[in-house]
Amino acid sequence: MQDKDFLIGIIGPTATGKTDAALLLAQNYNVEILSADASQTRRGMEIGTAAPTIEQQSFARHHFINFIDPDSDWNIKKFVELAENKIIHLNKRNRIPLLVGGSGLYIWSLLEGRSIPEVKPDLEMRNELELIAKTKGHEFLFNILKIEDPISAQRIDPLNIRRVIRALEIVRTTGMPVQPIEYKDQYNAHLIALEWPEEVLLERIEQRVHFMYENGFIEEVNNLLSEYSSSLEAFKSIGYQEVIAYINNDISLNESIEMTIQSTKRFLKMQSRWFKKNDPRINWIPGNNPDILLEHVHNLVKKELNNG
Repeated sequence: MQDKDFLIGIIGPTATGKTDAALLLAQNYNVEILSADASQTRRGMEIGTAAPTIEQQSFARHHFINFIDPDSDWNIKKFVELAENKIIHLNKRNRIPLLVGGSGLYIWSLLEGRSIPEVKPDLEMRNELELIAKTKGHEFLFNILKIEDPISAQRIDPLNIRRVIRALEIVRTTGMPVQPIEYKDQYNAHLIALEWPEEVLLERIEQRVHFMYENGFIEEVNNLLSEYSSSLEAFKSIGYQEVIAYINNDISLNESIEMTIQSTKRFLKMQSRWFKKNDPRINWIPGNNPDILLEHVHNLVKKELNNG
């Protein structure tokens, strides 16, 4: 093995088939899967977050899937600390860490070594900032961020209000903006993303949303609401507010489904900022050809063994 810990990443936008690709590799290589999906950590939210099923998880050990309660605190700093330890441990055991997910900030924070302050959520501040966004607009709130933390403003999508609010929360709590990235280059990381024609990917999103609604998404949300408040931060994940609105008879079922589809498509556009086609660190391969994926990974593993 090289001095740097080895890992493979199946990363990229939503609905590209990352889970299926990871399971294919799990059937051919000695891997353990590290989920880099911020929403899939929550128990009881498997359907809405498209988390791997129990059956799918049987192909390889999964980490950071359904392992905390919906009201538990989970943030980038905790993810990075736990993931770093797992990667070290797996390399020592000659197992391949397989990083899988589409939460760009989590992935690059781990790989680039971002400086991550420990700041607990401030619900009062969040409510205040959310009110500003509703009454004065997203652009107004984003302009505040550009003044208070111009570095974060450069890398956050203005329409991603959750990230804008979180950045303001950090800078106002710590009294200083997030520090620039100090690239650590600590891993021998090989990143793979699955590429689809745009029209095919949009169709895959629609199919997945319909599948979720047809396979228990509404029941899942009802079960969660029996234990937790609808204002829970975890319920801001895509689809949950749309289902809650349907349960509350604010919108029809068809409206709920269509709103979830549109929210997912907007999220897809946001993810393009994190996973760029011209990023030399990412190898884009056709999503519909598993043989290319297997050949690519075979060559990576062979090269790693030869360098060992």
